[in-house]
Amino acid sequence: EALIYTRFMNAVDPASLALILPVILRGLGERGHTVKGKAAQIIASMVKLVHDPKSLSPYSTELLNKLEHAAQDPMAEVRTTSAKAIAALASNLQSSIIDDITGWCFMLLGRGSTSAEKAGAAQVLTETLSACGETLLYNIFDKIENGFKDDQATVREGFTYIMVYAPATLPVKMFQDFLPTSFPWVLKGLADRDEKVRDVALAAGTAIINLYGTRNLKLVLDPLLEGIMSEITTARQSSLLLAAKLIIHLVQQIKKKFKINVNDDENGEEGEGDAEGGEKKETTPASLSNEIVVESARDLEKKQGFSILGNLEEQLGADGFIRILAALHIGRSEHNAEVRGEVTTAWQICVASPRAAINKVFAGIVTNLLKFASSSRAEAVDVSHRSLEYTCARMQETSEKFVEAFAQEYHRGGLRHRIGALACMAEVIPHANAQQVMKMGGPIVGCVLPALQDEDENVRATAGILFERISKAVGSRLIESVIESQLETSVTGVLEVVKVRPEASLAIVFQRLGAKDVITSDNLELVASIMGLEQVDEVIPRYYDKIACLITEACIQKVEGADDAMRTFASFLDEMYASGPINDMAKMMKSASTREGVIIASAAYGEGLSIENTEALEVVFKILLGAVADFSEKVATVATLAFISLVNGLDKRVIASLDEGEQMDLTASKRAAGKYAVQFLDSFQNTIGVTCRSALAGDDTLPSLGFPKMFDTISTFYTRALDYGNGTQ
Repeated sequence: EALIYTRFMNAVDPASLALILPVILRGLGERGHTVKGKAAQIIASMVKLVHDPKSLSPYSTELLNKLEHAAQDPMAEVRTTSAKAIAALASNLQSSIIDDITGWCFMLLGRGSTSAEKAGAAQVLTETLSACGETLLYNIFDKIENGFKDDQATVREGFTYIMVYAPATLPVKMFQDFLPTSFPWVLKGLADRDEKVRDVALAAGTAIINLYGTRNLKLVLDPLLEGIMSEITTARQSSLLLAAKLIIHLVQQIKKKFKINVNDDENGEEGEGDAEGGEKKETTPASLSNEIVVESARDLEKKQGFSILGNLEEQLGADGFIRILAALHIGRSEHNAEVRGEVTTAWQICVASPRAAINKVFAGIVTNLLKFASSSRAEAVDVSHRSLEYTCARMQETSEKFVEAFAQEYHRGGLRHRIGALACMAEVIPHANAQQVMKMGGPIVGCVLPALQDEDENVRATAGILFERISKAVGSRLIESVIESQLETSVTGVLEVVKVRPEASLAIVFQRLGAKDVITSDNLELVASIMGLEQVDEVIPRYYDKIACLITEACIQKVEGADDAMRTFASFLDEMYASGPINDMAKMMKSASTREGVIIASAAYGEGLSIENTEALEVVFKILLGAVADFSEKVATVATLAFISLVNGLDKRVIASLDEGEQMDLTASKRAAGKYAVQFLDSFQNTIGVTCRSALAGDDTLPSLGFPKMFDTISTFYTRALDYGNGTQ
């Protein structure tokens, strides 16, 4: 007690040390917190007056041991004075004990079992760094960095305590040089999977904000502006937590500067007293109810012409203000309840009019929403959707403004801009009324049409979602206009529409195609692509007759690829649907002008059918054999060649259906092909007989029989009947 109030006027010599230090060492060894704290305080004051470090050397080991023990005391005051005393010893003795001090600190930061031990070690380290200068920080920087990145949560917790004490302890310049590197460690700690690490990181972030939020705002603001736009959820949420604290801190400073009392009375009169009175009445923002905060901000702006947002913009700069306030608005839709609560408090404490604030930072909101909506991370996408839902549901007038902005961004930006703009517009539609949807239809269709044709699959898929929602709201008129505009220009665009609304779309597609006088290869490609879509499986059977007529007409018009399209169509059909199209073709044989094209279509249809569809194949045979004696030599030639090709093709397909051993056995393969062929013998016999009699009744010639291959094919059929047929056959 006597020593604590003693003013040391002169340098402390060895004799004085010999008298004083035993008392101090005894005090450090006491159990009482008060005595230990006072003993450490005496050392911190006295060591500065010891000019000869050698005088302290005999006592240094014992002093350091006892001070290190005191630095782990549960009482924060004892830890603080002990840390200062150790730093004073380090400054006086320099290299002789610095390594021991830092080694002890790192050991305890990594292995300490209690928060007090880790906090004490961190405080000792920061006080020592403050006393010994930047050189020491440079020498131990790697160890500090490794501690923050350690795999063990207890180690990360210990080293994060350094950032709790560093802002207040380190010289301003040293900490400002250290902050750009160390602040990201704090942000990462806020997102740590361990709760203790997160708690310490939050305390560290708060300390940094409180001391440097106004002293050197840029150092704190720049990393936060980057973090609040991160697509990584943990990084974004940790940055939002500190950004909210920064806003709250800045608002407090603004109110103190203008002597504003947040606890206004019911008449809206603000506290006009002196600064001390204002501080006494002011309440910590976190403890205020949201209602009080909002009323206070509204009163300041409406009645007194004082704008908190205006002052914030001055401090943060226009760009920083827009980015951070936009992030706070979107942050109110985050999944994490703690983040939502902190962000909402910050928003309410500085925003009197949400509409005015949102309009002011609207460009920043759009930028963030586009980025999150186009992200590959599901949580970022969901945040953008939730924020749009929240905003449009409460402020319906923003729906049209959002769509206009997103449409501009779609045409302005690259791949992610297109995906983000389309996704955001799709989220706006459900929250707009019918009148708004009609107004927004133009800009949306202006994006949807090119997007449905985009080379990127994700853009097309997102455009499909948007088209589905807008078409539900507007009706079939939109589907019809989109299909009409793209039917001749973009197969891809029409397909995307069909995927979204197959039932309505197919009716329009086949109605338009059926009314065309000229069929194109693009039309055939579209039909083939539609048949390959999973989304049309339940609907497409209704249109098989229209598809068959369309492709047959293409064969009649000799459109390139029409026969291939017919083969594809036939191979696509189930057996139960196979007979309908070929029966329709048989009826079309009555017209001389279309007969050649129908024969080509029928032959291709037969080549595409499964060999199991014998009923439909039998009709194909009848069509071809019935035309080999056509009065048009060209038609007869086409039918003859088609018949020969079909028979030979069936032989090959039957043999190909056998197992490998039977395929290699010539006798077995011939037998299989023969037995398959005689199924059609009755139809073959009847049709060829009618054909021959019809031809001989005319000019007494049968030109088709002049083809050696035709004669061979007929002969082969009868040979198979003899070899593999039953008695009747």
